[in-house]
Amino acid sequence: MIDMINRNLTAKIIALIVAIVLWFFVMNEQNPAIDSSFTLPLEVTHAPDGYTVNRSVESVKLKVRGPRSLFATATERDFKAYVDLSGIKEGKHSIKVQTVLPQGFDIVTISPETVIFDIDKIIKRDIKVDVAFSGTPDSGVTIGKAAAAVNTVTIQGSTAAVNSVAKIVGYINLAGRDTDFTVDMPIVAVNSEGKEVSDIKLSTDSVKVDVSIVKGLYKKYVDIKPNIGDDLPADYILNGIKIEPAKIDIYGDQRVVDTLEFVYTEKISLADVDKSTSKQIKVQLPIGITVTNDTITAKIDVVRRKENPVKKSNE
Repeated sequence: MIDMINRNLTAKIIALIVAIVLWFFVMNEQNPAIDSSFTLPLEVTHAPDGYTVNRSVESVKLKVRGPRSLFATATERDFKAYVDLSGIKEGKHSIKVQTVLPQGFDIVTISPETVIFDIDKIIKRDIKVDVAFSGTPDSGVTIGKAAAAVNTVTIQGSTAAVNSVAKIVGYINLAGRDTDFTVDMPIVAVNSEGKEVSDIKLSTDSVKVDVSIVKGLYKKYVDIKPNIGDDLPADYILNGIKIEPAKIDIYGDQRVVDTLEFVYTEKISLADVDKSTSKQIKVQLPIGITVTNDTITAKIDVVRRKENPVKKSNE
């Protein structure tokens, strides 16, 4: 048997090599390697709880290579692109895209290879509801009062989105109104420019408001001036107080209303103010004067006094 194996061994080795080369040649001719591309949704795994996850792209493009015969049975669902957020915390991160491929395929390119993720903590905040009016009621009547069933609503979202909300506002159309009415007022969160902030959740989408209509009252639009207390701690300086809104509609007998150019707020205590903050305060109204909403916001800006360095005397 050994003699038979060793007989013409060189020729047999050459024949085997030729057969292998021919097999590869035939396979490459009949079933060549080809490239193809797939656009896949980018999956996210192990996203941190209690955080919002925003990313720069929603999908990635894979270019893969494999024998032509494999592409005949492979579908887009057989390929997967994902990022793993294990251990990722708040902030911006560039995360490498990972893939899962069917056997026999190789990655040629991934576009993009990395994705930017912005991870932000989810927070809640209570904000006062402002009632705004549009349209004009029937001649000879004005709004006596608009009483909302709830004064504040809770918003929830990323820290950036929640902090961008300046107020919660709803609009009531007064056109043709001449008697008291109740309405479910839709509300939205808006930023300081009056644009809706959409990336948050509100505890309710609407607020019930009771609107009273009165006859014979005169209306005037006047300034609101802050009544500032003198109890600011000695180691702080008051930079200023901004009132929002800065003006308000007042209603009452024309003889009283005509004498008013502005109204004051209740006294704003500064005793507990150690940083710039906001307070909800009431408007002080003369007898016989009413408003639709007597609660406003005072934004108080304070800074700590700088301590003067102690100079050492020459001994």
